Amino acid sequence: MEENNTGAVSPIQSQSEEEQSIDIRAILFKVIRYWPYFILSVLIALGVAFLINRYTTKRYSTQAVMMLNQGETNTSGIEAAMTKIGYYNPRLEFENEVITLQSYEQALSTVQELDFHIQYFSVGRFKMSELYGNSPIKLTLDTEHDQIVGSRIAIEGIDKNTYKLSTISSGQGYNYSTKEFNGNSGTIESGEYIYNEWVEGDGYRFKIERNSESYTSGNIIQIALKDYESVARSYTGIVDVTAMAQGSSAILLTIRGILPEKMSDYVNQFCKVYVRQTLEEKNIVADNTIEFISNELNQIEDSLAAVEALMQRFRVENKTVNLSSEGSQIYSKLVELESRRSEEQSRIKYFNYLIDYLDGDNDYTNIISPSGVGVNSGSLDQLVSSLAELYLKKSRLKGITEKNPVSIQLNEEIEYTKQRIRETIDNLKSASQLTVNILSQRIAESDAKVRALPKTERDLLNIERKVQLNEQLYLFLKQKQAELGISKASYVASAKIIDFSYPNFNPIYPDVMSNYFVSLFIGLIIPLFLVLLIDFLDSRIKTKADIDRYTPIPLAGIVGHNDKTSNLAVFSNQKSSIAESFRALRASIDFSTIAKKNKSRVFVVTSSISGEGKTFCSINMASILSLSGKPTVLIGVDLRKPKIYMDFDLTNQIGLTNYLIGEVESEEVIQKTSYDNLDLISAGPVPPNPSELILSERFSDLMKELRTKYEYIVLDTPPIGIVADAFELMKYSDWNIYVVRYNFTRKMLLNYINDSYRNGSVRNISILLNDFNVEGGYGYGYGYGYGYGYGYGYGYGYGYGYGYGYYDEDAPKKKGILGMFSKK
Repeated sequence: MEENNTGAVSPIQSQSEEEQSIDIRAILFKVIRYWPYFILSVLIALGVAFLINRYTTKRYSTQAVMMLNQGETNTSGIEAAMTKIGYYNPRLEFENEVITLQSYEQALSTVQELDFHIQYFSVGRFKMSELYGNSPIKLTLDTEHDQIVGSRIAIEGIDKNTYKLSTISSGQGYNYSTKEFNGNSGTIESGEYIYNEWVEGDGYRFKIERNSESYTSGNIIQIALKDYESVARSYTGIVDVTAMAQGSSAILLTIRGILPEKMSDYVNQFCKVYVRQTLEEKNIVADNTIEFISNELNQIEDSLAAVEALMQRFRVENKTVNLSSEGSQIYSKLVELESRRSEEQSRIKYFNYLIDYLDGDNDYTNIISPSGVGVNSGSLDQLVSSLAELYLKKSRLKGITEKNPVSIQLNEEIEYTKQRIRETIDNLKSASQLTVNILSQRIAESDAKVRALPKTERDLLNIERKVQLNEQLYLFLKQKQAELGISKASYVASAKIIDFSYPNFNPIYPDVMSNYFVSLFIGLIIPLFLVLLIDFLDSRIKTKADIDRYTPIPLAGIVGHNDKTSNLAVFSNQKSSIAESFRALRASIDFSTIAKKNKSRVFVVTSSISGEGKTFCSINMASILSLSGKPTVLIGVDLRKPKIYMDFDLTNQIGLTNYLIGEVESEEVIQKTSYDNLDLISAGPVPPNPSELILSERFSDLMKELRTKYEYIVLDTPPIGIVADAFELMKYSDWNIYVVRYNFTRKMLLNYINDSYRNGSVRNISILLNDFNVEGGYGYGYGYGYGYGYGYGYGYGYGYGYGYGYYDEDAPKKKGILGMFSKK
């Protein structure tokens, strides 16, 4: 038994392990390998983006700007007071306005002033498109008559005078004047009608006008009728309200839709309605106060007329014209006292009215302010104004529940304000009542003096007192009425439109360029993901990097794909790429075993499992060694599956098995091949105990004898993943070649030989990558992989990896489109 050579492997053993990191070049070459699929994926993705951009309904956006709280100042400290005790949150002011602007009531008020309840649609090949402002026909409703809403009709022109009406769907009875449903349902009767004439039926009355001369026969327009409420629901919340800047009262109103002109008209009318409502809300309080004063004036006018008539009769009957000097003094004092008492009593009367109003279930937006009726109390006036404003905000939030934080906040503020009003009224009423009591006492004292006057003068004084008191009160109320009228005339809306909306015909959706960019990204990322996923799930050896990663055993060479039917690839074409690869392998092994160049060398060729090309590599390894002019023998040691003899057209009747059982001698089992310097020992008949025969002394004697006759001995052994025969044969070898087949050998199959290599039971071993496909194994993997491992391999790597110019082509390359997508 020959001693193993362990000193020739230093170049291989010094090779560093592959770093466990992402191999960018490997990913790049995977992408290049599948580039047709990337192009196809990108084209499909871009095609989908084109269809989306072409057929998706375009959406547009338009904006308007308003300024809130115009002409108003913070006249009260109620906000600060409520903030201190936790009831008031100034940050909710903007949210309150947003909810108001996005409320159903706001949308309803807007759509009632537009014609959105009548929609026109043109019927296209694939879809219907709404016509706004450019419909060739117009439907005019008799708003005093019931109509059928929720229905849809089709109008088809016949000629310039007549048209055909077809009913598509029925609806319910509705009156646009009362804005109420009548509980009936019906259908508009189909038929032919004349333009501009009323179409009447049970529950409907309208007429169709022709706006365009081009609207003739064959043109179909569908018309949909809706009630105001359903239209308002569809527009509720459609306006997006945002602050222009922090701390600014300017707001930006944005609306999005499919018809730029319609959206622009809506948001402009929306702003006008809101501005008008803010002014109307201010006028409500003024009108209520003026009405209150007018009612008081009517009563005083009646009282004043009666008293003046009484005084006139008294003067006529008693022929009394003037009071005495003493009576005049008493009269003046009494008038002053009673006037002051009357003012305080009016205040108390207002306080009682206010308490009753707060205790009742009333609309606080109609509450009369103190200043409007002459009650001069700045704090009370501020509180009443705040209550009216808070209740107005609450009344406009009909679309939210009581559990909504905004609603909870408003309810807390309203209750707090009402409590403050009650406390303030109690204090003011107590003060007024005290003043009334004092004035009443002083009036009583003056009355005592009046009783001392003559009866006639006393009666005249009392009558003049009543006249004077009513006149002063009448003048006071008239003055307040005039002041309120002037104030009302000077009211301005709490909001102002800064910028009206204009139609914007640049769509915001679909975003054409973004769709193309996204589709391009998706078109690239999907095949890349699939390529990486397939590569991640693929457990087969494909590259030099895989060998470096999954085994510490060095790579000795790479053999390309053999597309010939014969295993004698070297002898079939000595200038082929496969022949060159085995020459490179021979040079590499010679370099590794330089210390034994004067001795015969034994090579064991094995693999993990069947099908990896072990026999093919053994035959061509022996072939290339024999071409060097050195005597070479190829031995088929796979006693279980003898087949190596078939490629040389020899027999298997007498082989290694016959020698090992003692039937024949060594000279009888050696067969001459038709090639110079190459002999063959076939396996022979299949024995019942192949492993025991290989372990016999006769096999050891045979190896000793062959070493004296041949320069190279190549053993084709069984796979080590199936039987252990190869391990027994390695003790005779100088170098072991472990065949790994490209895209066939599983990575996990290398674990067995790796363990043997690491524990030292197997030495002097190299990996041979067989059946490598240049097109499928990344361009750099072959040339770079071999050249990196051994200096002698550079010529081979260069020749094979760059154009095949050093040797004959193995097979013509595929041409055309199909060739691009084909892989071996």
